[in-house]
Amino acid sequence: MPIVPRKHSLYDLRLQLIEADRVTNPGMFPMSAFAQQVRLLDNGGFISQGVEVGPDGAVEAYHVAQWHPLSQQAVRHIGDWRRVPAFGAKTGRKNIIHLMPFERPEQRRGVSMLAPVIEQLKQLARYSDAELMAAVVSAFFTVFIKSQTPEIPLGQAIAPELTMPGGRGMDGGMPTTSQAMPPVRDNSFQLGNGNILGLNPDESVEFANPNRPNTAFDGFVSSVLKQIGVGLGIPYEVLLKHFSASYSASRAGMLQF
Repeated sequence: MPIVPRKHSLYDLRLQLIEADRVTNPGMFPMSAFAQQVRLLDNGGFISQGVEVGPDGAVEAYHVAQWHPLSQQAVRHIGDWRRVPAFGAKTGRKNIIHLMPFERPEQRRGVSMLAPVIEQLKQLARYSDAELMAAVVSAFFTVFIKSQTPEIPLGQAIAPELTMPGGRGMDGGMPTTSQAMPPVRDNSFQLGNGNILGLNPDESVEFANPNRPNTAFDGFVSSVLKQIGVGLGIPYEVLLKHFSASYSASRAGMLQF
């Protein structure tokens, strides 16, 4: 809460909002695991996740990185921290207001609201992506040509003896049995409007049927979202912004939230 006098302003107090990710232990790269470890001080206190605590357990200062850990400037300015005392030395007023819900004694940093359901959200995102990709793949009309004739290896597609262009041998005559090229099969198939495709006697056609979209997708996702709503304390209708019940039931869910 800095004091910045401005012209034609009645109040000099200003509020500067600071990203919580910038409050880290000084001296290390903010995103590293070592930057979040507890650092013991000579006076008997310690620094935990950027919060400096005195020997009596009271918060004395906050260590704020001048750049966000994910910004490009943080790589260039490693070790650029600012120590902000929790209270002013002259006035005794707070220099930093740490907004966080306290859930237990001696808690120094807040817990994310999504912490109880972060794993469910990640798995739900993966499942949604997988089902979406499966539906996109099933939209393509896929045909497999099934054949019982063995394929000719690539190394055997070339005649043992070189032949001249036009199918003649090196001596200019017609190629012998050992010089003759094996027959090349045309394995290119293409679907089109009203096409009639002739297959070899040993070939057949099979169609891929991945059974997508999944009919159980909506029920499964709804069940997972209900669990997420319970973990966050948010009613299911409010979480999805989907009020399918009566007005009184929807109103009761909004009031409870």
